[in-house]
Amino acid sequence: MKPLGGDGSLRSSWLQRKFKETEVDVQIIDDEVTVKLVHRKINFLLLVSKVLDELQLDLHHIAGAHIGDYYSFLFSTKICEGSSVYASAVANKLIEVVDRVRSHPTNLGCISLSISESSTTFS
Repeated sequence: MKPLGGDGSLRSSWLQRKFKETEVDVQIIDDEVTVKLVHRKINFLLLVSKVLDELQLDLHHIAGAHIGDYYSFLFSTKICEGSSVYASAVANKLIEVVDRVRSHPTNLGCISLSISESSTTFS
């Protein structure tokens, strides 16, 4: 890892969020982002992979488990060169998307996802 600041400091942030049946844990160290996502009843692997891609996070590794009614995934990503990402933006976007899908699970197969800095739209 390389220091980002001229003073030798390293960029680091960590955030945990919980909303309804979704828990998100985002950790950023330098240009590496680790996301742990736990949700009840819905397998959201492909949808979350798409969200991470549109947030300009290069997916390096995924580990997952299905335990009882819960799906748990750990995503290891890198921030694409030239982009900036904040832990709160990643957590908020993932919670928003997973909650939207949870509200309309029958539309899961036909979701077209478009992410901008301010909103997520489904069609």
